[in-house]
Amino acid sequence: MASLKLCPFCGQKAQLHHDSGHEVFPQTWWVQCIQCWCKTLRFPGSNVFDPNRDTRLDAQAEQQAQHAWNTRYHG
Repeated sequence: MASLKLCPFCGQKAQLHHDSGHEVFPQTWWVQCIQCWCKTLRFPGSNVFDPNRDTRLDAQAEQQAQHAWNTRYHG
């Protein structure tokens, strides 16, 4: 995991979050401040219920969330 910068608004630490999704929606990753809850967009990965799932999408989504946070792009 890449090192996450401090929150641009309150200066506190941030954490990478993951939602495992369900039958209809894929997994998602985002980064959120532990203090003021500022967060990035959610980046979709693979659907865990898809028998042909591509786990490379998961790694890419995690990297996208970290990059969005560290470049201060917040949706």
